[in-house]
Amino acid sequence: MKKEESIDADYLASAKYDQYYGAYATLPNWFLTELASREKVLELACGTGRIAIPLAEHGLEVTGIDYSEPMLSLARSKADGRQVKINWIHDDIRRFDTGRQYGSILLLSNALWHLHDLADFEECIRCVKRHLAPGGHFILDVFVPGLEILNRDPSRRYPFSRYTDDKTGQEVQVTQSYRYEADTQIARMVHYRGDSDEIVGGLNLRMYFPQELEALLKYNGIRIKEKFGSWDRDAFGPDSRHQLCFCTVTETG
Repeated sequence: MKKEESIDADYLASAKYDQYYGAYATLPNWFLTELASREKVLELACGTGRIAIPLAEHGLEVTGIDYSEPMLSLARSKADGRQVKINWIHDDIRRFDTGRQYGSILLLSNALWHLHDLADFEECIRCVKRHLAPGGHFILDVFVPGLEILNRDPSRRYPFSRYTDDKTGQEVQVTQSYRYEADTQIARMVHYRGDSDEIVGGLNLRMYFPQELEALLKYNGIRIKEKFGSWDRDAFGPDSRHQLCFCTVTETG
């Protein structure tokens, strides 16, 4: 299988991706202060640099890894345009080796969803443990799976986003079909141009439930030191939408 065939379609259309989700993320000051105290930052599945670039602008030494060359190409261009230096690496977050250690390793914006099975998860965590400096934090953020979304009718189309067509310059409404597989816990999404049958992208995302995630981390040598239910640092509880975890290593990989 070619590398491109294993990448979800949305990650081969990098400019469209930025239109879907925004070119840059807004990071809270408390988070920037937390990372600044640890200096070197490694972001896994960094994509188009939506997070890595604001971190570098804050004065951090940032390395970003991603599997999609189109995403990294746009990230490099954006970083150059904003005159920040970032070490971009084209690699697999399950099998990377930079030869360095970092005070913070990030897996944010639901990037965990791209680890589709136990083998993927454990390979990634082994790499994280090798690269995390003593006393460092592995920080991950992933949504709590919402049953109202998982139970969507797979025969229906749902509003998703919009983008500007490169050829016509017109704004295109994007709709989404959504099929959740209970056995694999993977949500398979196909994106269409409006109400037509023209496919413009797609994603295959593995859901992680809170108790499951805690167990997977624990039995792979990772301890959750703090867990928040939002980026406002609300306590994690029954109505939380985020699983924002600050983790430490309990055993080396």
